[in-house]
Amino acid sequence: MNNRLLFTLAALPLAAQGTAGEKKEAATPNGNPRPNILFFLVDDMGWQDTSVPFHDERTPLNDRYHTPNMERLARMGVRFTQAYACAVSSPSRCSILSGMNAARHRVTNWTLDYGRQTDASSDVLELPDWNWNGIQPDTVVSAHNTQNATPVTTLPQLLRENGYYTIHCGKAHFG
Repeated sequence: MNNRLLFTLAALPLAAQGTAGEKKEAATPNGNPRPNILFFLVDDMGWQDTSVPFHDERTPLNDRYHTPNMERLARMGVRFTQAYACAVSSPSRCSILSGMNAARHRVTNWTLDYGRQTDASSDVLELPDWNWNGIQPDTVVSAHNTQNATPVTTLPQLLRENGYYTIHCGKAHFG
């Protein structure tokens, strides 16, 4: 791992602490402090790929890995152990951001280039009119007459509207 990448990874938590301290901690309606939310979404991670069992019982594969920080976070937080993911990543990310399943938000394939369908053309098959432009903030869809996109209010938007700071690190989701 090169030094620049290592420095960037080490600096992220410090940068997050610096911005978090600027805003007074928001409280829930009953006066309790709002919980911190840390959400990990990992592509291609199996249910036995860490030392944390994401099933009813440990398996020998769980013992193969040493992930103490994940174990600590799992003990202190909430684990989702029953979930569904689509075969490709874009529909799953759209579902997490929107709260809708793929049949409802109509994103069932990769969202690559804006305005261009990702399915190969066919002389035999009639391609469905899926939302190859993904999900978009509802204001963008109405203001720009965006075609083949589902207008949504996303989870990060809802969190910001309720006093949270949000940050996204890692794989980008465009479309």
